[in-house]
Amino acid sequence: MKNLGLHLIETPNGSFCFVGRVPCLLGFVTKAGNMMTNEEVESQLRLPTGYRTIKSRSFVSKHEAWAEAARLGYSKMESK
Repeated sequence: MKNLGLHLIETPNGSFCFVGRVPCLLGFVTKAGNMMTNEEVESQLRLPTGYRTIKSRSFVSKHEAWAEAARLGYSKMESK
């Protein structure tokens, strides 16, 4: 498991997303919902906003977000 200081926030519409220095697999998906590589995300972020085919990744619950992070090999760091 990789330990990162992942921060999860609740957005105004009630969904959850990771913020800050987030791995591409947790931070972005295509507009169709498919996973992307780091290189694909970096390439997309160089394009003007209107031409991008990516969006920020969001989750319906905290549990779903942390479960996906764990599935991708990232662990939740508990504050002491």
